[in-house]
Amino acid sequence: MKKTAVRVALIVVAVAFIVFGIFRNETALVLSKGKAICFACIGLG
Repeated sequence: MKKTAVRVALIVVAVAFIVFGIFRNETALVLSKGKAICFACIGLG
């Protein structure tokens, strides 16, 4: 029972952080950084 409560609490916290990031418009920043890292690894940029 306790293990399930911890899992649910962690999922709720994770979803809250995701929603908070979306409202702060962090998605564009994350995608741009991911694209830059990907291009650096491939050697295109």
